[in-house]
Amino acid sequence: MVIANKYIIILLVVLLSILFTIHFIYNTTNFPILQIIKENIVIFLFIGTVEIWFFLNIGTKFIPTKPSTLIENVRKDLIAKL
Repeated sequence: MVIANKYIIILLVVLLSILFTIHFIYNTTNFPILQIIKENIVIFLFIGTVEIWFFLNIGTKFIPTKPSTLIENVRKDLIAKL
């Protein structure tokens, strides 16, 4: 638990550093940071919804096969066509 908190703090420090750097480079007071955050939240929610749908509807029905299955099928098809 302490390690997770450590990474969260590091992430916040890095994000704040990036924001302050952008603020001082562009030297503006009208930087639309709240609009950017809102747009990012909407994008993350949309992507998360698509990922949840994918894993619930497609990922749970996936049946892995052996790597040799492809070779066997190609060999059988070639023999049948020749």
